[in-house]
Amino acid sequence: DDLEEGQSLLASHVTDALRSHDHLIVLGGGHETAWGSYQGLSKHYQEKKIGIINLDAHLDLRNIGPDGPSSGTPFNQIRELAPENFDYLCIGVAEEANTSALFERAENWNVSIVKDTALIDDVGAADDYIDQMIERSDIVYLTIDIDLLSHSQAPGVSAPATRGVSLAIVEYVLNHIFTSAKTANCPIPLMDIVEVSPPYDRDSVTAKTAALLIRQYLCN
Repeated sequence: DDLEEGQSLLASHVTDALRSHDHLIVLGGGHETAWGSYQGLSKHYQEKKIGIINLDAHLDLRNIGPDGPSSGTPFNQIRELAPENFDYLCIGVAEEANTSALFERAENWNVSIVKDTALIDDVGAADDYIDQMIERSDIVYLTIDIDLLSHSQAPGVSAPATRGVSLAIVEYVLNHIFTSAKTANCPIPLMDIVEVSPPYDRDSVTAKTAALLIRQYLCN
């Protein structure tokens, strides 16, 4: 029940595992895992410029409140480590699922955003953002919140999406990330898959969707 202790333990495991493995997957849980994942990654790659690509309906840039950090604060916490090095791209953002204050904060912090509606209109809407992020990064930290997907494909999450982004679009975006990274010789040593909640997962649909995305990562 100690969130911060759990995040520290995760960071330690990530750092240790990266000494032996070049592809690592963290399964969550809420997106509070990102704070632990990033700490472990940055400790192992201390001299590397890390670009963050998050596939998510939510920006997760909330300020830490009196009750401490949460699943909505991890990228705010990451920025606090070194504001001048914070490079964050969020793909699939749902306008109705984020406050105007969060969008204003994202703009002030030069966060790149591709909304879910943009992807639905044009599957390649994120391509240039992805290429630019990879070009200026030494490594990429990829993190995926399953609540990005539509409710039919991901019912087992805390905030099911009414609209969401289809699995086919998410697979296209991931393929572009992996292809661009390979072309630029930019490793993606760590991928998070978060928000899969088995008690709410009808017929294991969400888990099967997550497994498809993990397979795509491991086969690239």
